[in-house]
Amino acid sequence: TKIQILYGWMMKKLLTITVVGILLCNTSFALSSYVEKSIYDGCYPDVKSRLGAKNAKVYCGCFVELVSQKWSDQEFDVITSQSDAYQRQSMQFAVDFCNTKIK
Repeated sequence: TKIQILYGWMMKKLLTITVVGILLCNTSFALSSYVEKSIYDGCYPDVKSRLGAKNAKVYCGCFVELVSQKWSDQEFDVITSQSDAYQRQSMQFAVDFCNTKIK
């Protein structure tokens, strides 16, 4: 009947929306606000001394956002326990992208 067809269609649509929502809202790769603040506080003074306060705010905010989207606290701890060269290589994607955001 038409009601069964409509019900089936609505259930498929609801399931699709739910699955897409779960995939898009995955926060398992988010850093905690404490780690985000620590990264920002470590970034800002150095960048400010080289590029000024406005650019430091943009750059460091961008950097924190990108690494927070990519790694959890535990994953970030593993990366930062490695060599400086490994850390630079791991974070180069954020450095390159955020450099395009400053003037």
